[in-house]
Amino acid sequence: MIALGLFTALKSGVTVKNLVNIITDRKKLSDDAGKKAEVIMSSKDKNGNLVYPNADKDLLQHYFLSDYMTDKIGAPLSFAVGVGKEIFDSQRVPYFNPKQGYVKGSTGFSVDDLGADYAGATNMTLDEAYKKGLFTHTETVPKNNDWSQPSDYGYGEGEYKEVLKKFK
Repeated sequence: MIALGLFTALKSGVTVKNLVNIITDRKKLSDDAGKKAEVIMSSKDKNGNLVYPNADKDLLQHYFLSDYMTDKIGAPLSFAVGVGKEIFDSQRVPYFNPKQGYVKGSTGFSVDDLGADYAGATNMTLDEAYKKGLFTHTETVPKNNDWSQPSDYGYGEGEYKEVLKKFK
């Protein structure tokens, strides 16, 4: 029933071909989003100060990709694609890499990524999303408790309660 709701809220004129193109062009779209993120991260005000000093490139990429997909396929399906990507990243999908039981190169399920996805999917402005802290990570414990490692591995990157607070 939930899946049906995704399709009833599709943007007018959306076709399966639109969705397939987004999925198959993911590398190009991701590269474009990365370039936008780099521009944002290096943007300076008239005094030479970074405009978005605490923004994370990966979260900005999620924001830009979701914003792009919303324009093409609508917000519900755009966000659903983001959720699907995080499920694949959770390393719990053995079909794609049955010998190891996870998607090769995945980095784990990220609540922080979903927050940025939601901001982009709902056409939240860049400034509003930044002010809410949606371009900063909330995770607190890295892989194997090794603080020299990023904590973007395994089941739960990000503190979901902290991410949800950002939307208040």
